[in-house]
Amino acid sequence: MRHLICLTALAAFVSLAAAAEPPLPKSADQPILLMAKATKSDKGVVLHVRLPELAPAARTVTRKVPVQVQKNVNGQIVTETQLQDVQQQTTVMQPVRWRTLDIPVDGKEVTAYDVKGKDVSADKVADQLKDEKPILAAAFGPVDPFYLQATKDDTLIVRIPAQRLFGQPQQGGAGRPVQPR
Repeated sequence: MRHLICLTALAAFVSLAAAAEPPLPKSADQPILLMAKATKSDKGVVLHVRLPELAPAARTVTRKVPVQVQKNVNGQIVTETQLQDVQQQTTVMQPVRWRTLDIPVDGKEVTAYDVKGKDVSADKVADQLKDEKPILAAAFGPVDPFYLQATKDDTLIVRIPAQRLFGQPQQGGAGRPVQPR
């Protein structure tokens, strides 16, 4: 009987350990999903990247808010909570058009690799992206495996510095970035 109790306790402990939360990603640097195709020329391989251009847009959002309501039930005042719709204006970023960039794959600043982290040569990038396909762009190099869980095995990951995709940040005085107000 003791053995049965010990085995039951061990099984319960193992099932709790297996139900633990998944590990957190080691980095918050998430890749960006872009559309790309590549061409070869005498100067090398060039990625033709399309990314959505975003603009602020006003939206009306309806939320349910708890409200205390008093009712007369059989001569007694009863307070109960009801959910009431409340509309609120908010601003979201909305895709408005595609922006296309031509980015040379130089093997130094712009490099490609597969979902397992293996380098992919520029020639293979051109072969794999003859037709436009989705790619993941990462500004800082290898992507944490957490962010690759839903990707296909043939997805290319391309390290493209953020300033190549979004331009140079505006500079404040003494070469410092502009501070938001």
